[in-house]
Amino acid sequence: MAAEARSLGLKVHLDGARLFNAQAATGVPAREWCEHADTVSVCSFKGLGAPVGSLLAGNEATIREARRARKAFGGGLRQAGVIAAASLYAFEHHVGRLAEDHERTRRLAVGLVDLGYAVEPPETNIVLIRVEEPRGFMRALTREGVLATPAKAGHVRLCTHLDISDQEIDAVVEAAAGLAAHSLEP
Repeated sequence: MAAEARSLGLKVHLDGARLFNAQAATGVPAREWCEHADTVSVCSFKGLGAPVGSLLAGNEATIREARRARKAFGGGLRQAGVIAAASLYAFEHHVGRLAEDHERTRRLAVGLVDLGYAVEPPETNIVLIRVEEPRGFMRALTREGVLATPAKAGHVRLCTHLDISDQEIDAVVEAAAGLAAHSLEP
């Protein structure tokens, strides 16, 4: 696809928001995932634990233009060093532990399947649960102290990250066990 894009005079961007989760799940180094892209963005907060922050990688001219455009559109940030420090820490200390999130995700998926839920087999740190009434199911989970988000039609998404412990996985499964049967896929 990258070759076709370039033949049309286009550049290729890789949205690498979850790039390091893909690396942890597949064993394919991030560098290989990126080798056909002209630019790559990665998040330091999705799964890596920084409070905010992203990184854009590309050649010098592209980065210079990105900085100009960011400033022109009001994206400048004063005192960004604090955010940069948190992001740097996340990249240096949390990439290697993403496999722990994936293992917890698998435990969560198995626990939900054992309860009778229709769960798509997780690839990384996201569990997709198929339910008839996603909004009602999310409200019921919230009453049990579990936050979930909507996903594709008829699904609810649960996501593990470094702030989710084994005990919290057990608590989610316990909460799901207590929900009304009408929340389950027939």
